[in-house]
Amino acid sequence: MIIKKEKKRTEIPEKYTWDLKAIYSSQKEIDNDIDEVKAMTIEISKYKGTLLTSSNNLLAFLQFQNNLIMKLTKLDVYAYLKRDEDLSNPQNNALLKEVENLVTKVNEELSFVEPEILKKDKELINKYISENSDLELYRFYLEDILRNKDHVLSDKEESIISSYNSILGGYNDIYNLLTNSEMKFGTFKDEENNFVELTTSNYKIYSQSQSKRVRKTVYKLLYNAYKQHNLIISEALINHMKTENLNAEIHGYKDALESSLSKNNIKPEIYINHITRIKNNNASFIKYLQLFKKVNHIKKIEPYDLNLPLAPSSSKKYKYEDAENIIVNGLSILGKDYTDLVKKCFRERWIDVYHNAGKISGAFSMPNYFPHPYILTNYENEFYDVSTLAHEIGHAINGYYSNQKQPFIYHDNPIFLAEIASTTNEILLSRYLIDHSDSKEEKLHILDHLIDLYLGNLFSTSKRAWFELEVHERLAKKDVLTNEDLNSIWEHLNYLDYQDNCKPGDSFKYGWMLIPHFYMNYYNYQYSTGISIASYITSRILNNDQEYINKYKEFLKVGSSMYPLDALKMLDIDMNDDKIVNSAIKTFDNLIEEFTNIYNQ
Repeated sequence: MIIKKEKKRTEIPEKYTWDLKAIYSSQKEIDNDIDEVKAMTIEISKYKGTLLTSSNNLLAFLQFQNNLIMKLTKLDVYAYLKRDEDLSNPQNNALLKEVENLVTKVNEELSFVEPEILKKDKELINKYISENSDLELYRFYLEDILRNKDHVLSDKEESIISSYNSILGGYNDIYNLLTNSEMKFGTFKDEENNFVELTTSNYKIYSQSQSKRVRKTVYKLLYNAYKQHNLIISEALINHMKTENLNAEIHGYKDALESSLSKNNIKPEIYINHITRIKNNNASFIKYLQLFKKVNHIKKIEPYDLNLPLAPSSSKKYKYEDAENIIVNGLSILGKDYTDLVKKCFRERWIDVYHNAGKISGAFSMPNYFPHPYILTNYENEFYDVSTLAHEIGHAINGYYSNQKQPFIYHDNPIFLAEIASTTNEILLSRYLIDHSDSKEEKLHILDHLIDLYLGNLFSTSKRAWFELEVHERLAKKDVLTNEDLNSIWEHLNYLDYQDNCKPGDSFKYGWMLIPHFYMNYYNYQYSTGISIASYITSRILNNDQEYINKYKEFLKVGSSMYPLDALKMLDIDMNDDKIVNSAIKTFDNLIEEFTNIYNQ
């Protein structure tokens, strides 16, 4: 019996791996930076009690803190990337633990900073900035601290909380290690009766198989594995969300939602109103389900059918070597300066391409100031992988642009804006390929992918947002939640979505267990706001509005130098305006109509 096994990390050719030597070329360099961070951490205490005694003292500390965080962030990024390329590697895990301990220690030592600044007022800060122009760089940083004056505790209290958070934050690590390293899904026979080891990386491919036997088998294998760990994952998530609630309560916020959104100066109403608008437009999702049943000749959808494509399976494969030209052409409307950066991602090995044993599942782009962001994918030669790569390149170029324009203190993009550039890339790429194809099969295949993009980012993440909100709220009311409660909440939300169009199955109860974003404190809804904003942006770009395209690229450079809602004003976007979410819903409806028309030809 021959089983297709996962490759070891050492079996992946170097050209398909990211070049982390661009960060550190030797263990000696890593050790030197660790030693420097340790030495600088000892120095922190000498600044305590002196920050606001003069403009020069304030400047000296801010420059010192900036250099310390810069060096620590470099170590942190490297350690996480090394860990994620092989979670089973003990050396990688040991390095990450060492760096995480450093991060905890630095945060503890710096915990006096905000309370000390908050003992003074904005007038003194303005006075110091007028005395010393070098402080102008830190104006936004200082004013943002003062904005949160009512939510910062004493330096001793913040130090204690920081120490505990480093431990309590380990629930995410437990989830990642369990689902990416420890959990095994078994083997199955593919369409040609070859034995294949099921992984989170290849599940999507086989769940779309035209063979009902294969679809049903991999569905059962996947959810049986997760069901066995329902209690453990439930406890991890419940305790993680309890920690988020506790942090919010201790810091004087109404709830975890307000605490999370406050970081970006966003009101909870934005969150609630957005996901409510989508919930109230379920007719668009039902319209999709009706089309799904028609093209797949299904009267009643089985849960293991839900990943079936609308379009016939495409025979076309997309080799990684061809992905660069496809993405460059697809994004050419953004200009040569943008596509030159796309080429840079490929040619300078920013990307870790293929899956290997122990590698974390999915795909992401890691912000990095020195020398550039990095991208992880698990490439499988499908159009989905090309589009995912374009998505992550969107993140990376967004990060690279802000690296070039902003100083380190403002280089990182706020989470609320993070999904805009990536989703814009995906939509532009798909739209270009649809409009330049003469093949009905290819048009339908890419339209199907684009529809799926909206299903996932607009509707599914809205459902996740409701789940996250309800669990947080019930825990905040001191309700005792169990694994069955989480399963029931998820099942109810699925019933509201699908109504009588799909038979219930394991995914209806246990699907929440597959979502790592629940450990990221209200991250999910930002996929939904991201695609809504991206829909509006791409409608303007696709009209070849050159002035707007230039505005968009300037928007990509703002980093965290201003609040997200202020940055969006550069693009004529107001998140209180229904036109933004309506743009996404209208685009989705148009895609359903476009697919139907081409399908009926």
